[in-house]
Amino acid sequence: MATGAIVVGVSSIGSVFGNGAAPAYNASKAYVTRSLEGLRYRRTDRTRTAATAGGAP
Repeated sequence: MATGAIVVGVSSIGSVFGNGAAPAYNASKAYVTRSLEGLRYRRTDRTRTAATAGGAP
């Protein structure tokens, strides 16, 4: 990743709380959320830190 780069990921509460009516939607949101968490953990072992913020309705 380039110096000073910023990654912004937007997912959904569907990544945490499933809905039987839309399993594919929930699975895709869970994938996005977990992938972003993986990127954050990869960055934390380097000299620069990674900040995260979460919100839910």
